[in-house]
This record gives sequence, C-alpha cells and structure tokens, in this order.
Amino acid sequence: MKKPLILSILSLSLLLGACGGSSGGGDGPSPEPGPTPTPEPVPEDPDSYVDKLPDATKDGFILHAFGWKFKQIESQLPYIAEAGFKSVQTLPVQTPKSNGSAWWAYYQPLSFSIAESTPLGTKDDLISLCTEAEKYNISIIVDVVFNHMANIADGQYEADGTPKVYPGVESYEPYIYQHRNDASNPTFHHNKNATGSGMETQFYQYGDLPDLNTGNTYVQNRCYEFLKECIDAGVDGFRFDAAKHIETPDDPDYPSDFWTNTLGKAKDYYKKQTNKELYAYAETLGNPLKRSIEVYTKIMNVLDDGYGPSVANTVGQRSAENTIKLNYGKSTDASNMVGYVESHDTFTSEKSHLPEKWVSLSWAVLASRKDYKSLYFARTDDAFNIGQIYDYTFKNDTVGAVNRFHNRFVSAEEYLSASGSIFVNERVGNDSKGAVVIDFKQSKDIEVDLPHLGTAVYYDQITGQSVTVRDGKASFSPHSSGIAVLTKTKNLPLPTIEVSERDTAFVDNKDITIKTTNGTKSTYQINNGEKVEFNKKVTVSLDKSMAIDNQIDLTVEVTNGQITVKETFHYTIVKLIPGYFNVLGIDPSVFTDFDVYLWSWTSTSSSYNQNYGIQDGILLTDASGLEGFLVVAFEKGHVIPNLHEWDDACVKKSVDIKGSILEQGYIVLDTF
Repeated sequence: MKKPLILSILSLSLLLGACGGSSGGGDGPSPEPGPTPTPEPVPEDPDSYVDKLPDATKDGFILHAFGWKFKQIESQLPYIAEAGFKSVQTLPVQTPKSNGSAWWAYYQPLSFSIAESTPLGTKDDLISLCTEAEKYNISIIVDVVFNHMANIADGQYEADGTPKVYPGVESYEPYIYQHRNDASNPTFHHNKNATGSGMETQFYQYGDLPDLNTGNTYVQNRCYEFLKECIDAGVDGFRFDAAKHIETPDDPDYPSDFWTNTLGKAKDYYKKQTNKELYAYAETLGNPLKRSIEVYTKIMNVLDDGYGPSVANTVGQRSAENTIKLNYGKSTDASNMVGYVESHDTFTSEKSHLPEKWVSLSWAVLASRKDYKSLYFARTDDAFNIGQIYDYTFKNDTVGAVNRFHNRFVSAEEYLSASGSIFVNERVGNDSKGAVVIDFKQSKDIEVDLPHLGTAVYYDQITGQSVTVRDGKASFSPHSSGIAVLTKTKNLPLPTIEVSERDTAFVDNKDITIKTTNGTKSTYQINNGEKVEFNKKVTVSLDKSMAIDNQIDLTVEVTNGQITVKETFHYTIVKLIPGYFNVLGIDPSVFTDFDVYLWSWTSTSSSYNQNYGIQDGILLTDASGLEGFLVVAFEKGHVIPNLHEWDDACVKKSVDIKGSILEQGYIVLDTF
C-alpha cells in the first residue's frame, strides 16, 4: 500500500519542478508573471428618453412656494417645470386675518371664499396663475383652513371657556358668526368635555383658535362652495390644514359626513369639469387618537411628518446604513403619503435651521423613493416675510436631477443598499434601470455596488460624466454635493445662471456679477439692448440712466447646444428724499390698517416710538444715533404694555435695520 503513495509524491514533485515552483534547481530563472489583462471596454448604449412631468398630480412632487405672490409663482413656472416639480402649493387663499400681513394670519381665515386681494395678489392673479400653469402641465394646490377661524386674541374666551371668534368674520360669513353660540347645533364647537377622538375633533384649541362645528350642514355647504370656487378658478388640488382635527365618517366617536359633503362633492365636480382626478392631502401631525390613519387615507393622502426629519438626522450622522433602516412615519402604503425634509411648521418654529447641504442630501433620499411623494419647502427669510421669493435652491441642478429621476421611475421597483456613508437606491422598471447614489460625506471618489444595474455604461444626470458599471460595481467621482443620478440617457449637464443680487433696488448704480455653468455660450442683455457674449463670469454695471419707468431688466441666457436656459432679473431705481433716512417700499395701506411703530435701540436703551414722517415710506430726520431699529405693525388700538420692552403681539415686523444699512441712508422693505 505504500508504493502507490511514494509514486504519487514523486510525480507531484516532478510536476512542480517543471513549472518552476521548486525553490531548488532548474535550468534557468523563473519567468515573470504576465500583466493583468485589460478588461474589454463596455460599449455605450444610451437611450432616447425625454424628461417630462407626470400626467397625474398624485405622481409628482410639490414645491411649497411659501409666501410667494401669485404673480411671482407665475414668473417662475418655466424653471419650476424644468426642476421637475409637478405641483406648486400656495398659502391659504381665503380672506385672512389682519389682511394677511404675516404668514400665520392666513391660517386664521375670515371667510370661505377667495379673497379679492391680499399681499399674495388678487383673485384674478390666482386665475391667471392657474391658466399659465396648465401650459406647463403644472398643478396648483392651495392650502385650505376648514378646522377653525380667526380669534380675537389668545386668552379671549366665551362664558363657557371656548375661544371668541374674531368679529371681522361677520363681514364675510354672517350666518356662521351670528350662530356661533347657538344652544342647538352651533357653528362652532363648545364640547369641552369630549372624550376619545372628540378630544381632537370637537374642541381643538391650539393657539386658542375657535373650532368650527364641521358637522353643521351650513358650515359644510360653505366649505364645499369654497372648494368649488377654487376649482372654477383653475385650482387642481388642496392641502387641508389641521385635518386630523376634523372628524371622518369612520370615527369611533363623533363621526360626521363633513369630508363626504365637501371634498367628496368637490372631487365629483372637478372630474366633470376636467375629466381628471382632484388631488388632496391632509395635514396629520402625529397619529390620530383612537383612529387608524386609514380613516383619512380612504379620503385623501396624508402628511408624513416623521420620515423626512429622521432622514435628515441620519444625514447629519453621515450614516447611510441607519438611513435605510428607517421606516416611514405613517403606517400606510407609501403612495398614500406626502413627506418633507422641512415644512413651514418646522421652519417657522426652529431657532436654527438645517444646513442647506443636509437638506439637499436628505431631499435626494426622499426623491429617490418609490411611490413616496414629497414637498420641497422654499425657505423664507428669518422674518417670514410675505410677498417675496427668498430661496431659489429649488432650481439647483441636484434638485432637478433627482426630481426628474423620480418622474421617470414613478412605477419602477426600488432596491435600497448602504455602505458606511453611501446610500444607494436602484430603480428597475420594465424597460429602464437607474440609480441615485448619495455620499453623505461628499467624498471625491467612491466605489459602490450596483447589483441590479448589471454591466453597462450609465450617465450622471448632474455632471454629464459616463459611469461604467461592470458586474454590478462602479468607481467614479460624484458631483461636489455627493449626489449622483445614473440613467442610460446621455444628457449634457443642465446650464445654470447665478447673479450676485436679483430683483433688488438701488439709488444711482449697482454692479451685478453673473456666473453661468455648463454652457458653451452665455449672453446678457440690458432692457431691449444688444446681447453681449461673455465667458462664464462677468460683472455688469447698471446705472439709473438706463432705467425705463424706474426699472432695469437684465436678461441672461446660457446654452450648451442641447438645452438653453434664460432668465430676466428686474432692478428698481429708488428716488430718495434728501436730508432723511428713507425707509421705502412700504405699502401705504399699512399706515391705514395698522398702528406702525419703530422699535429702536442704542447702546444703553431701547423703545417704541412713532417719531417719523411719511412720504412714500417712513422718513427719519436722524438715525445716526441709533445702533439699529425695525418697523413694527400692531392691530389698530393695540396698547403696548411697556414701551421699553419688546411686545410679541405685533402682527408684522421688518428685518433689523442696522450697520451698513444705516450708513447707506436708506432701505427698501418691499415685503412690508
């Protein structure tokens, strides 16, 4: 038995020696190992997909144009469509308390009709917006307040302890106001002892707001008539504020047919008018008491206030692995929800805001998800001023790229994966594949597993670079944002335009720096003058002598041969009254409708005063002794408790006017 074993070992030894594997003899040096063979290049095979907005409102994203005027939204429609937003949401269009001087006033309505005129614009402006939006296949969604109406003030109660209704309601809704305290079937709830779901639906007292009796037939009819009026104006959808506090037909306690007789009828009316489906979603912060979320999802979509903020938290931790472990904030199908990274509620209540790069990265996560609709909040300034566009990040190339990706893969399956700081969502449809790759650390070079993309050449829709995926793996350099959007479409990166100041005012002259990216040709044009070509960056000097009717229009255009982007910026010439500090741009009605004060301060004291003149604004004879001041509006007749202490009861305030603004001698408060 030993002989075969010896022969086997000898045979192996001879075989190794013949291959140069022996460390002993041999007839010459061992050959060097050959070079690793270069893999065959992966052939490019781009498709011909063309970006478009979804046909149905329910399938697209919402841009929350918080506080924008209707005309401002209308001016931005081409860019909103290019950025891939299907819908635009406005503030409530009902007649607001305090003439809509502050954002919160729109959530204390006086009427169930479209306001003829507010700082947002007129009813005709809203109709014009809806008409123009239809040309871009964009839906207009308005916020609606049906749960409550305006109060007199916090702490003002009826004898039974329920909040007092603002007397101005009587001018618009006399029946509702006059029957507010009826012993039987009043138009407002007085059920302070409600239990179960009634604790939320029968006496919701957030901010001491008078709670409408939404089971009252007259109230229901007025609410439906308002929805119908909006539909006739061209509105395509509604967000219902505080909807969790309005009962449904399926409530275990205190059910009513409110939604059937309002939104249900409105859906039928919209269908007859347009042959399309009316879109609606409910603000449902937290979870309803003693009710499942399905009592609302039977009727409309619901707001998911949990998932987006949680994603932002994991982005801050740079943990993509924690991100994919997150569940949605509502226990229902993704198609029933509307999520967000920020909302007007979170933004206006925060002392500090999320870093913009966190918002961008978090939005990319939400936008990549299957069936999950999201709302993108266009930030205001820190004074929450109405009637301005403060934030243009909705036009960022990264936002547009992930939005368009979502629109392309609406019904495609999703496959999530993560490694360290890198989040991946592969989407696979019947005839197309793609992926959103997000590196929370924003590294320059990354390696990712893309097992569902196979072997093919993809193209980053942000940078335009080709990315080779071989056997489900890829190495590449993403955009500086850390976001890559990979599809088989070979698009050039979208051209962008940036200006140092947009739509501002000046006295004599102003230098405006223009920057363009991703273009082969850029031009600017002043008013109707000749187009001037420049290379990526130029500074243009505007002079008051160029003005036509006190305005200068600066039009910038950039093209890459495939896509052309064009935008016009408007600059207003300010005429100062010599010898004064001029506070300009204030709507004259402010002085009629409110008591207007200055809150001023020095190094040693501060106080309210009305030591100013009025002529096209506020005129101060001498502001040199101040460290700063701001303009404050109170309701007529309001008594300031202490002229040397800040009074939070103001309905509107300006930004701080201090430092370099004081030195230049004027300020334009075009949102006051």
